[in-house]
Amino acid sequence: MDFHFDHDQALMLGSPARKFDNNLQAIRLAKEITALGRAASADEQAILARYVGWGDSALLRLLNGSKELSQLLTEDELRSLRGSSLNAHYTALPVIGAMWDALSFMGFGASPTRIIDPSAGVGHFKSLMPNSFSADWAEVELDSLTANILKLLHPDSKVFAEGYERVDFPRNWFDLAISNVPFGDYGVVKRELPSFLRKSIHDFFFANTVSL
Repeated sequence: MDFHFDHDQALMLGSPARKFDNNLQAIRLAKEITALGRAASADEQAILARYVGWGDSALLRLLNGSKELSQLLTEDELRSLRGSSLNAHYTALPVIGAMWDALSFMGFGASPTRIIDPSAGVGHFKSLMPNSFSADWAEVELDSLTANILKLLHPDSKVFAEGYERVDFPRNWFDLAISNVPFGDYGVVKRELPSFLRKSIHDFFFANTVSL
């Protein structure tokens, strides 16, 4: 069953040291569950949902100095985590809740909806979707460890553990996109889009999503 936050819930994450401990606990748990080939329980999902990535510079310093993480993760996983740190920023639940309130006001949720989150992280946007919505979800996450946690939190989603530019989605399939996309002045290779829409990562995410 998919993990779900209460609509008025706040996620109190604490200090960088506390966030580091939460991240470490989530990674260790996700690896254990995956190795056993089973689904996560509701209590385990609550632990996994506190994973916030490594976008905080203080967290990244703790990551780089952690012997336990260097033993727990492969070189590829560590490289992926460090590479994702530029855009691994947690979106506060009240912000996401306000976005859903706006969409409900606009009339979304009255009928089944196909939704895409092109930069899902561990999926807080879906985890806070109102219960009144009926939706099929596609969630995209580049970092392999984060995508693994996402799959355990949202087993009912179609999760794509790869770059957004690599996923071949059908045109005119989705009704709604909701996300906190990455921002930065670096480009993406996606030849189907004009070059000026590929020079900044955020322009690419907006343009590629609108094209779907």
